[in-house]
Amino acid sequence: MVYLATPAVVLWEARAGASYRCRGLAPSGMLSLLVSLRRASGSSYWRSPLAGFGFPCSMPGAVELVFAEGQAHFIVLIDLALLRRSLPADTFEALERAAATRLLPASAGSVERFAGWLNRVLQETQTHPRMLQFPEAVRSLEEDLVRQLAAAIEGQPLQLVMGSRSTRNRGLDRALSYLWSRNLLEVTLPSLCEAAAMSQRTLERAFQEAFDMTARDYLKIWRLHAVRRRLLAARKGEVQIADVAYAHGFYELGRFAAVYARMFGERPSETLSRHFPDLPDFLIQPLTAF
Repeated sequence: MVYLATPAVVLWEARAGASYRCRGLAPSGMLSLLVSLRRASGSSYWRSPLAGFGFPCSMPGAVELVFAEGQAHFIVLIDLALLRRSLPADTFEALERAAATRLLPASAGSVERFAGWLNRVLQETQTHPRMLQFPEAVRSLEEDLVRQLAAAIEGQPLQLVMGSRSTRNRGLDRALSYLWSRNLLEVTLPSLCEAAAMSQRTLERAFQEAFDMTARDYLKIWRLHAVRRRLLAARKGEVQIADVAYAHGFYELGRFAAVYARMFGERPSETLSRHFPDLPDFLIQPLTAF
């Protein structure tokens, strides 16, 4: 068994070498999710064959599963508190209603893409376990898992109440003022929504209108600039690039390096090879780079 455990998420890959049945209770306070990799004939959930679409799931309560020989899947446990604070209220409520049916709806393609993402993250944490020592990287991983799951689920009827353009602009101003006044590593999307006094959906639309990007992408750009400033201020040998990336919430080193190179036109190692201990003010203000 290959697994990953954080304070709010448990993920493991399981392959059945023989048929077996599971009957018991799902963990308290967590959503349990099965993501198929290979379905074996005879595998079932609550006596129904495992389908090629959707995610068999359980809220805290009873579970009944049969895994036939050759079955391969991920099991994902997600703390309900993480889901509640990471998702808009209506999305969380829709997910709760869907989970009560024991199947989160998703297309076969969405299941495959989500499984691919889980596999990549699991491999990354096995290759670079030191990442798990950095709370910022762990938090980003947990939030991304929720985002990837939300993107995979289809058929959730949601009513969007966006508010007027002027209301969104005022909320955006409040969010940006909050961002400028706080330690970047302490800022989360829920805290931005609270500061803006707007729902996540409304705030996302405000960011799209103003910057043509999501609030999450906006925060990622801020974090990339913070990494760059840290590398520019350090002497070669003083810091490790991986540690700086992890400390700013980037947990996939290969992907981080590629995004960094696209953003700044050079690799992180090239930035580190130069040394500017007294950075000018314009480098301290990441908004100037947008």
